[in-house]
Parts: sequence; C-alpha cells; structure tokens
Amino acid sequence: MYERKGLKFQRLTALASYVGGHVIAPQYRLTVIAMDGRSPQAGFVGYEFGAHTYYVAGGSQSANNGVAWYLQKLMLHRAWLRTQGQAKFIMGHVDYSTHDEAVGGGLLRSRRSVNVSEYETSTVIFRYSGGIAPAVGTSLSS
Repeated sequence: MYERKGLKFQRLTALASYVGGHVIAPQYRLTVIAMDGRSPQAGFVGYEFGAHTYYVAGGSQSANNGVAWYLQKLMLHRAWLRTQGQAKFIMGHVDYSTHDEAVGGGLLRSRRSVNVSEYETSTVIFRYSGGIAPAVGTSLSS
C-alpha cells in the first residue's frame, strides 16, 4: 500500500512500533484484519482508551471491493456501541507534504465521508540531541 501511494515506509520502524504497542499497552491495543478467506484485504491498528478510539494505521489491497471502507465503518460503529454514543474516534495527523488526494484520498477522504467534527489539538515533536543526563543527585561540575 505504501508503494502504491508513494509513501516512505521503513519496515524496521513500523515493526518496532507495532511490537512495542503490543508489549507496552496490550490491553488498549486493537488490531483487526479483514480477510476474504484466503488473504488479508484490509487492516486497522489503533488504541482504545476510555471513550476514545485512536486510529494509528491502516491499509488495504488496491482492489478490495469496499472491504477497507467497511472495516473502517465497523471500527466507528464499535466505538459508538462501546461508549453508548459518546465516543471520539481520533483519525490522526495528515502530513500535507506527502499527502496526495489523487492517490486514494487517505484520511482526508475518510474524514469527509464520515462527516467528522474537528477538535482542537496539538502536535508535539520530541528531539533527542544526544548526551547522557546526569543521575539524580549528581553535579555537572567537576
């Protein structure tokens, strides 16, 4: 799917993210794969915390006959039922520098299709510049 949409994909980073999510927070992690009996057609990876469902990643075969859209609607319905209609389904960040509306539409098309409401949020970027922090109770001076 990443190649088809012209997106960069780093297998090692993705693997670490998926495995890490299952190890660190298995009780909140949600991975769903829609099969046609023989092969995977679409997938959804996310987290459920309280009334919130966080869409982390998803993908599908190019010719999936609507299975990807059906899976997304099932996940929205699950969130609705799980919270008696109080759910927030958080669909994630769109990187406009790599987003191509002509190739699949991505999250923007999905957001339009399900008539979303926008909520104010923030993007936080962490950068590590190297070095080792001193242990608690130690001095930086020599």
